[in-house]
Amino acid sequence: MSQVTDTASRPEPRRRLPSEERRAQIVEAALQLVAKYGVQGTTLHRIAEELGITHPALYAHFSNRREILLAALDVLFARIMEVHRASSDENALERLRAISLRHTALVASAPAGFVFPLFEFLAASPEEGLREELAVRQRALAKDLAEIVQEKKR
Repeated sequence: MSQVTDTASRPEPRRRLPSEERRAQIVEAALQLVAKYGVQGTTLHRIAEELGITHPALYAHFSNRREILLAALDVLFARIMEVHRASSDENALERLRAISLRHTALVASAPAGFVFPLFEFLAASPEEGLREELAVRQRALAKDLAEIVQEKKR
């Protein structure tokens, strides 16, 4: 008698992701959760649950929750910097206009993936220490724009 197994009823085995891919997945999940629950509500338990991994598995990629949140903040600012770098117009004023238009499109296209987390980081409690980190990144962006203006002056 042959035994027939129903492969559709068996759960798919979880695939082990390369470390960098898993880190990126953790950061994206954290951004989504920050948008939904705020910084305070983005717990390690929620992040692990969102990804279907164990809480201790997060420690294979990040030392602690703050490190995950800082990586998420870095991703947000990397997206903004991509907007700054996307324009290569020689005319500084035109480059600033292009940056403005791309930034507006980014904000409008993905509020939950960009605007909401950004405001949640800004509104985070002082104990989180994220506002200072946000300010450092904002100053870097402002410096980048100021360099374009200085270039135009030259």
